[in-house]
Amino acid sequence: MRIAITGADGLLGRELIRHFRTAESAEVHPLSHTDLDVTRPERARAVLERIRPDVLINCAVIVSVDRCEANPELAYAVNRDGVKNLLVAAAALDRPPVFVQISSSEVFGRWAQGTYRRDGYGEDDEPRPDSIYQKTKHEAEGVLAAFAGERPDRLKRWYICRAAWLYGEGRNTFVEQFLRMLKNREAITVAYDQWRSPTWTRDFSAALAGFVSGNYPNGIYHLANEVAPGEATVMDVLEVIREHLGPPPGEIEIRQVPLREFFKIPRAPSNVLINTKLPELRPWREALQEYLNLRYPNLRYPPV
Repeated sequence: MRIAITGADGLLGRELIRHFRTAESAEVHPLSHTDLDVTRPERARAVLERIRPDVLINCAVIVSVDRCEANPELAYAVNRDGVKNLLVAAAALDRPPVFVQISSSEVFGRWAQGTYRRDGYGEDDEPRPDSIYQKTKHEAEGVLAAFAGERPDRLKRWYICRAAWLYGEGRNTFVEQFLRMLKNREAITVAYDQWRSPTWTRDFSAALAGFVSGNYPNGIYHLANEVAPGEATVMDVLEVIREHLGPPPGEIEIRQVPLREFFKIPRAPSNVLINTKLPELRPWREALQEYLNLRYPNLRYPPV
């Protein structure tokens, strides 16, 4: 099986490459921005014609909310129009691949007080994006669904896989940020009114591989470690990381503030993903604790 992965140098792209090469023994073609700029239709067609993948997983994205707000034209060119360019190139092949678009829990938006559900959203709940990033990711989902509806003979298998608050090997994430701040006994500020779905990229990748090799209907799917109702606030996540370091030598200041005070550009107050279509991933605490034990087995507070 030949698998092409765009955005291959990103956090999720790197883990997908590792997983498919080791666990699935697939022929993986990593495509970074240098290899395939998704904003260039002719480049997308040339690269896919050369590889002729069985599966195309699109992880190419501008994920920085601030960067998207500062440059909406580029954000739409990559996050939305890049999907169209890949679809056109894939549909032109003799045997179009299975198309997997990685989307985001941020599509649900609902920045306004009282409009969100802290217990999360299922696959069929209505997105209400607010920020440029959220809008580009939501519109990309629409581009894929519309394209598939217009060309069912060319795009027979397609999936939108929404990811949540990802962490894993490959680059520093919120886990590494919290570890550093706690270890250095820095003051930490977190939003108390934000609920997330922390998800290990290793679990996401394994679920995606099993999902793609199965025979699931086309459409939207949520791949996230399970979160119990009312969890997981940023403070809940911080507590798990703090417990891994052991008892701190002295007090660490942790300040909890409203989300609107923490972020000026809209972030989804709740982007918990409820999976109603696939086998459940394990609980988020179990996954995060294993990640910490594997990656940072001996990391503890330094002596004062």
